[in-house]
Amino acid sequence: MHKFDRSPMLRNTPKQQSIPHRKRERHKHDFLSAFAYSISALLALGLLGCDSSKPMNTSSTPSTPLVEVSAADAKAAGLPAVGVRVAKTTQPLMPRRLPSADTYVALSGPPGGPLGMTVTAGSANILDAAKSLRDGGHQDLQTGQVSLGGKSSPAIASTLGQSNARRQELRVLAATAEGKGVWITIVAPPPDQSSTPAQLATASPFSEMLGAVQVKVP
Repeated sequence: MHKFDRSPMLRNTPKQQSIPHRKRERHKHDFLSAFAYSISALLALGLLGCDSSKPMNTSSTPSTPLVEVSAADAKAAGLPAVGVRVAKTTQPLMPRRLPSADTYVALSGPPGGPLGMTVTAGSANILDAAKSLRDGGHQDLQTGQVSLGGKSSPAIASTLGQSNARRQELRVLAATAEGKGVWITIVAPPPDQSSTPAQLATASPFSEMLGAVQVKVP
């Protein structure tokens, strides 16, 4: 009768014991390596040790304007070489670039109500501009000064139309170039009482729309 020596099958040799041990050590090493790589990546991105209470610096990314006309485009269209940029506002305005011979931009509100804005080239003399408005049927004309871009600028307030079609207009002389004035005109529903240009410039929606316009003379 043959005797089988089962000791090799039952005995745990040192070699057999080292296999799972080596696997555990290898897994531990892989885990530590992956963890160290993750930490290095986070440090490289500057995500560790930063103060989350500080806002990210996004000043290098300028906001997209609602409409813009460069000085070169204005000159090519026969207008004084002035750049005009209108930022987005909360008002529902539809922009158009260079819609007519004397207009840089025109923005129109929804149908049914007076709301809009234009930037045009015209007379640089405020008295001549006021006379032209009066001859065109404008009423309640008042001239004055408003703050635009941190500077005082001549302005004209007037109303036009009757009853439900009545509207308030504010014109501001934003710049002069090549002997002409560059005017920002804002149209909106009229207030309850006659207002000066300075009063309109600080009232809604005139203040928001006026603050959205930048006129740059090269």
